[in-house]
Amino acid sequence: MTFTDGIRKRFEQADKRSMALQGVGILLGLLFFAYLFAMALQMRLNDPDLWWHLKTGDYIVKHGDIPDVDPFAYTTPRPLTENQKIGLRSQWLGQVTLSSIHKLGGLTGVVYYRNMLIIMPMLLLFLWLIRNKVPPWQALIFISMPAMMLDIQLFYSFERPQGLSFNLVIIVCILLNRIRRKALHEGVKFDHSYWMLPVVMVLWSNIHGAYLVGCYIIMIYLFSEAFVAALRLSMGLVFRRFIKDTNSEDSSVVMFFFRPFLKHQDKKIPWVFFAVCLASIASVVMNPNGTAMFYSYTKGLVTMFINDVNRYATGGGGAGWVKDVVLEFKPLWYFYKELHYDWLIMYWLFTAMTFITMIARFILRREVDIADFLVITFITVFANMYARGLMFSLTVLPFYFAKSVIALEVPKKSFRLALKVAMVMALALGVGFVTYTYKHTPRVFKPRVAKGWVSPWYPSTMVKFIKAVKPAAPMYNYYTWGGFLIWELFPEYQVFIDGRAIDNNTNQTADQMLKTFPGWQQRLKVYNINFIAIPVVFRESGHIIPMATALVKDDRWKLVFITQNSALFVLDHPRNRDIINKYNRDKRLIYREIISVENIFLRTMPWNPVFNISKADALLGLGKFAEAKAIYEKFPQRASFQLQRLRKMGF
Repeated sequence: MTFTDGIRKRFEQADKRSMALQGVGILLGLLFFAYLFAMALQMRLNDPDLWWHLKTGDYIVKHGDIPDVDPFAYTTPRPLTENQKIGLRSQWLGQVTLSSIHKLGGLTGVVYYRNMLIIMPMLLLFLWLIRNKVPPWQALIFISMPAMMLDIQLFYSFERPQGLSFNLVIIVCILLNRIRRKALHEGVKFDHSYWMLPVVMVLWSNIHGAYLVGCYIIMIYLFSEAFVAALRLSMGLVFRRFIKDTNSEDSSVVMFFFRPFLKHQDKKIPWVFFAVCLASIASVVMNPNGTAMFYSYTKGLVTMFINDVNRYATGGGGAGWVKDVVLEFKPLWYFYKELHYDWLIMYWLFTAMTFITMIARFILRREVDIADFLVITFITVFANMYARGLMFSLTVLPFYFAKSVIALEVPKKSFRLALKVAMVMALALGVGFVTYTYKHTPRVFKPRVAKGWVSPWYPSTMVKFIKAVKPAAPMYNYYTWGGFLIWELFPEYQVFIDGRAIDNNTNQTADQMLKTFPGWQQRLKVYNINFIAIPVVFRESGHIIPMATALVKDDRWKLVFITQNSALFVLDHPRNRDIINKYNRDKRLIYREIISVENIFLRTMPWNPVFNISKADALLGLGKFAEAKAIYEKFPQRASFQLQRLRKMGF
């Protein structure tokens, strides 16, 4: 064997080992995503908006048109204003997609569709990294933790059209980076990404209103490239002349900050990039709302952001009904501080790592990408101020984190070993994180196949009761249940309110009635309410529903159904006499049901003050004063009013 043959053989053996390791890494990655898919199967359908999305999709398919009126709620104004119509039209393609999947595979099909949406963002990123010659084991480091958090913590967000948005946003980021690279690369005149980005934006603008996030990201790239191009053209000569006229020490300080902008001064202006971005933004008018939705929603979001910044700075001002009631509009700090979402520390650490890698890229490589920095800043602020932005953050940040690490180019042998160790640790911690979270998820959330995929937090049994006894309309219903009641009871019944929250006056009225603000009983009369369908405990926070305990003391309303956090009251009226005579229940069962629900929460978080105090309040309602006092004394600051009341009673 000659020397040349020996060298060739070694290279062939090295290539075979490399390919084998590559194959093992890809297999490990696929097994990882299969594990995530299987873990997501442990979760029932839990999103309150899923149900009215399904019903709306059915309605659109049946009538062959997007509705301009609201067929599902009797309290919605007729006719609708143009802004109210925007909400009905904004998600039609996503709703039709959900409806079609349900027709093909039932709720099981919806569950599998949801699970695919959960794993797809990080699977797309994993494949993109491998395509860009990142070793699979290293790619797993970048995607493992965000993939875990997407899989477990806010899984229900993928159960509606916006689940597609969390996938489309990373596709937009990948395409933007490809288009920019191709446009700046000499000799490349056309690329498939040039037409893919506008097509993606057209589809997105008909799937969900979150297409605005995609538009904002494209605008950030447009602004950044325009700024850099202008800086290179207008200031390049000025800085070069300045450097010549200063000593080397001073010039090094100047160049430390400005070299990233000037070292590629010979690059041409990316006119193709500008054209594709502008075409992509303009293409979103191909939706039923045209430009009205973009203008209206952008104006509303900017106004909301300014008001919130002012409110957080001054500590005053109201947040508005939707923001006070809908948890997705709460800041992440609220979830961490009030609802004890301790896992958010992991998200904040990952965010910090993303910014650190970008700073390291600037210091070590003298490279800065303004678009990257502005995008992750925008997404991070969005996620921390409004929890509904968290999913966008968990899909976008890993892309820019991986991109910055790749750009650092530090692949020494010792560092490779450290990365391998880090990968094993990250996967071990990730699997442990998911397993621990699932283990500590209340059993009521976990599916039993025999009972189907519907979460027990929805009034399935109550719905069967309503269908059987057929109380006369109209009803008052709990806001979060509205979608499920539409799904189960329309067209026989229309709801009072649901997750679409179309009319603000109706929203506020429903909330005032539920929380028994002054005049709530009179409002029941104004709407001629005949039966009330509400839970006894807020599933999101564990607080007692004020209306549930208030109706216990109101003789005009009779309890005819109570089980699984579902209570049905009917008006004491001759038309309901047969139902009352047959099904009338002791109203004290409301307190027993509250205790039962709080006990479910307490199995997971026995130290939670809200769960404990709510349970004690129910015990107080049952006259079990000593038991209630024992719980109150564990939380003297929060339960000071109750303790004073018990002392006055002699306890």
